[in-house]
Amino acid sequence: MGFYIALELPHPIRLMRPGSFFDGGMSANAAGIVATQFMLNGFAEHSPAFAEKYRQIYEYIGSHPETQKIHPAID
Repeated sequence: MGFYIALELPHPIRLMRPGSFFDGGMSANAAGIVATQFMLNGFAEHSPAFAEKYRQIYEYIGSHPETQKIHPAID
C-alpha cells in the first residue's frame, strides 16, 4: 500500500523547480504527491522499502485527476 502527504487547502499551490524549469499550479493534494515523491526518491537509494513506496505512488499518479500536472513536476 502506498501513501503520500497532502495539505488541506481550498486553493491551488504554485510549485517551482528551477532545475527542471517547472513552474505551475496544482491542488494541495497533487502538490503533496510531488513532495512525497521527492522525499521517497531521496531515501530510495538507502532502502528498498522506500523505493517500493516510490514505485507505488508513481503508478497511482496515472489515475490521479491531475496526472498531467504531476508528471512534469517530478520528471
